[in-house]
Amino acid sequence: MAERIEDRAPPDRAPEERLQNLLGWGLRIGTLAVAAGMAVALVWSLATGTFPSMQSAPLWPRASFDPAALVLLTALLLVLLPPVRVILAAVAFAREREWLYFTFSAVALALISASTLLGLWLRKG
Repeated sequence: MAERIEDRAPPDRAPEERLQNLLGWGLRIGTLAVAAGMAVALVWSLATGTFPSMQSAPLWPRASFDPAALVLLTALLLVLLPPVRVILAAVAFAREREWLYFTFSAVALALISASTLLGLWLRKG
């Protein structure tokens, strides 16, 4: 006898909801950190008369506080959130043995990786 849709157990949404909450909080914290870095840069510029340059900012803030580096670091973290979402989705699909959706996630991750590497290669050239 054919299984009715009403008889099926609802899918477990807890892992997806936890992931969505985690990424949502990452977005909120990253946005607040960028805003804080820009506010500190503004105060810095009012105090010193020069605005910190994003061109010379190190990727990681050093012992001497650099507000431009904080903005750059948190912007990098915000850019990394979507690929992290794709990676975590691929892992979840593989664990659930949903191979079609795993394949879609793997292709998306390959495209993101290829475009990132191409961008880095063209930047050097």
